[in-house]
Amino acid sequence: MEKKSLGVVAIALVLIGAGWGVHWLTSRPSEKAETGATANNVKIVDVNEVVNNPEMFKDFIGVKGTIAHVDERSLAFTLGCEDACIEMPVKFNGQLPKEGTNVIAYGEVKKTEQAKYVFIAQEVEAK
Repeated sequence: MEKKSLGVVAIALVLIGAGWGVHWLTSRPSEKAETGATANNVKIVDVNEVVNNPEMFKDFIGVKGTIAHVDERSLAFTLGCEDACIEMPVKFNGQLPKEGTNVIAYGEVKKTEQAKYVFIAQEVEAK
């Protein structure tokens, strides 16, 4: 009888462990999206694509470019291409990157009350 009870307990522990493992594996991507961390399936586009057609980008995206200007007072920076041909305003509540740094900013394009577009970054990754 004790062997049978021990077998049942062992099977129960294996099932609980398997269930926890499945939960952990399936919940990780959604937790990353909620915290603003990057995910493998985030579309990454060049800053000039976003500036030329901001209304086309409604979802969470990554925008790559070069930091043109940093405004520490307003927690913002402008993201441009390497030759500063185009610039996009970016609001970011984290540690601001240094000017001239190549980055990918992850977030969303938003329209302001003044009908202008701004990128709200949740994460900035130096490249």
